[in-house]
Amino acid sequence: MDNIKLPNGVYNKTHVYREVDYENEKYIFSVLGDKIEKIVSCRDRATLLDVGGASGAFCYYIGRRFFRKIDTICIEHDKELCQIGRGRVQGCSFICGDANHMDMIENDAVDIVAMIGVMTIFDDFKPSLSECLRVAKPGSNVFIFGQFNEYDIDVLVRYRYSNNDIWNRGWNIFSKYSIDTFLRTRTDIENWRYEKFMLPFDLDKKDDPIRSWTETNVRGERVFKNGLNLEINLQMLHIILKGEK
Repeated sequence: MDNIKLPNGVYNKTHVYREVDYENEKYIFSVLGDKIEKIVSCRDRATLLDVGGASGAFCYYIGRRFFRKIDTICIEHDKELCQIGRGRVQGCSFICGDANHMDMIENDAVDIVAMIGVMTIFDDFKPSLSECLRVAKPGSNVFIFGQFNEYDIDVLVRYRYSNNDIWNRGWNIFSKYSIDTFLRTRTDIENWRYEKFMLPFDLDKKDDPIRSWTETNVRGERVFKNGLNLEINLQMLHIILKGEK
């Protein structure tokens, strides 16, 4: 039987990020902030690009934590979220654009690139990841947070709420094998590593069942679940680029 082409999914989380609480940051922000602190501790200034940063919550956190030490840029495709961010996050430059085509940002332009939970939106990870690497300076750091499959299988996901006909995207899973194979073709990368993300507290269910929560498995480990009936394997991919060209 021929494979059936998946319907074009939509991704729209405006309603989620419109109401973001800037003062109560996500735990992943502090985890990533600790890594960034080690990078910038010996520098006078640095520039950070948050790819797909919605209304700028991560840039707000970075600006507050590293006041006057890190300049932040947020690129986001949703014009409404960009507008909200411009009114709420002082000192951050917002760009309305596509993570797969960041033409408005020059090559080798930023010291740190972060893409948090964004790559899973796309059916092909290569364009967005390539762009993150393109805009990063030699010797810089790129952080990709999302799902990575330990098995050599890539998964494209479409879902819909049972009371409507709209198919949504946002939970694609790419294998470490596919990511590693791509990264090995690059000549500008020094090394990379994955780090399992563990939440040190319980996360309750939300009214929207697609938003993740935590449960305890039979081994007593806290794991992420969601309404797709999937266990979510969240990890941080840290890529270090080679030094000066």
